[in-house]
Amino acid sequence: MTNATDQWDTNRLDVVMQFLIGPIALAWVVLFAVLAGLTNSASAKPTPPKFHFTINQVEESCFNGSGKFIPSTGRSGYGCSGAGGTLSCTAKGNCTFTTNLHGLKIRENATVEELIRARA
Repeated sequence: MTNATDQWDTNRLDVVMQFLIGPIALAWVVLFAVLAGLTNSASAKPTPPKFHFTINQVEESCFNGSGKFIPSTGRSGYGCSGAGGTLSCTAKGNCTFTTNLHGLKIRENATVEELIRARA
């Protein structure tokens, strides 16, 4: 009879490493995937909020906000330009605001006057 023992019994470190290597590798893969997702979403350009204003609302509020009313922005659209940025509207009243100020937070229910004065 021999006193030979199994390799797994004599070297417990191998058993521990084989047991942990799968979860450690999986954790690294998940970490890299999360970091890649964060960098892609942080570098994406935010889409400007959409608004709906009639031509009368824009013209009156533009004047009150010390802006310059633009009667035609192409295809019978209209708009307003001021210190805060430019509001461009289609003939159907669908408007997009482009800010001149970096970091300006724009509420979805902002008025034309607030947008033009940069108080959105």
